[in-house]
Amino acid sequence: MNEDAPGTEMPEVKLKRIARPVYVLGALILVAAMVVVAFLAGTQIQSPQATNTAEETTALPVTAQVEMRVVQEGLQVPGKITAPETLDLKLAGEGSLGVVATTEEAPDPEGAGGEKQKGSEATEAAAPSGSDRNVISRMVAAEGNRLAAGDLLAEVSGRPVIAAPSGTPLYRDFVLGITGEDVLAVQQMLAGLGYVVDVDGILDADTMDTITYWYSQLGYELPKSGAGKRGLPWKELLPLPSGSLTVTTTGGSGTVLGGDTALMKVRRGDPVVEATVDAVQVGEFRDAKTVYVLFEGKSLEAEVLAIGDLKTDDDTGVSGHTVTVACPPDLAERSGEVTSVSIATAKPEEASFAVPVAAIDEDGQSQFVRLQPADTEAADSEERSAERVDIEVLAVSGGWAAIAENDKLPEGAEIRVQ
Repeated sequence: MNEDAPGTEMPEVKLKRIARPVYVLGALILVAAMVVVAFLAGTQIQSPQATNTAEETTALPVTAQVEMRVVQEGLQVPGKITAPETLDLKLAGEGSLGVVATTEEAPDPEGAGGEKQKGSEATEAAAPSGSDRNVISRMVAAEGNRLAAGDLLAEVSGRPVIAAPSGTPLYRDFVLGITGEDVLAVQQMLAGLGYVVDVDGILDADTMDTITYWYSQLGYELPKSGAGKRGLPWKELLPLPSGSLTVTTTGGSGTVLGGDTALMKVRRGDPVVEATVDAVQVGEFRDAKTVYVLFEGKSLEAEVLAIGDLKTDDDTGVSGHTVTVACPPDLAERSGEVTSVSIATAKPEEASFAVPVAAIDEDGQSQFVRLQPADTEAADSEERSAERVDIEVLAVSGGWAAIAENDKLPEGAEIRVQ
């Protein structure tokens, strides 16, 4: 059969009917709703960069307060107190004081030819006995005293204990006619005290008379040997250690001396204040005529004693010069308890009104700060709310500027920082 033949009818094509058209409509509405929700959510989300930009735009200005503080021009460095050595002073030897040993008569230094002669008779009488114990009966030296040869230090069992020159060789009593370095040391001490005596190492009659008079000035008599001859017991002399000595503590009355019990304790030398400075800072200390030691709010004038060469610390690896400064008396007395000090090359000023240097601006006519308004709501405006206040800068140091008193800038006033 020919489909193209005339008179032939085409078959009718019909589309299949959708069974549930309501479901399709609902799906379309749901998709449209999801698109709308996604769009709205996207408008509410910002990138981190955009968030930071917004925060920077709305951040409040940085402020600082006007303070009362010392603004110190010049160099100020931390220091430390170096304590000196502490020594015990003990009696020169064991045994009683106030006893001159019984020996053969010493030769007369003015005898024939001035030669040493041996006595022919030994003394049979026994020397007087001293106390069985060495007990402090009176302490003369006091805390803080500087000791020197010839000073009466204490009275022990009723007898004097006298400071002798450092290095005095004490091993025998001083009686008429002996010669030696021990005699020479005593003669040098007497000469230093202002007595007229030959300093020749020979204990002649003139030297013995001088010793007798010196003892009487101290309030004591020279003891006698069994032969009735006066002499200076070597145990009543106490050789001082070398150096400058200051009494720190003393034994009390009634203290029994002997063994490890000291008559007194002394400090050898004086405490000093030391600081380590670099190659640039050391120049300011060399130029400074005086420096100032600062502690506990005090400022004490002091002298630079020494400036060391540039050295590197083996432990820390830090290089610097050690500056040694004399410890002022007020600080020396408390050197054992004060631990924090500073050294300044310029005299500290009194506390004054001060502001951070970063808060100061200038326009060619004057220097000024911007006073933060008390109204916190108005403080968001950078220029409109801040009040310009002209200032007079007195000193600058350590990031702070001391300023002249200003009624608009009391302590605690808020100012804006650049």
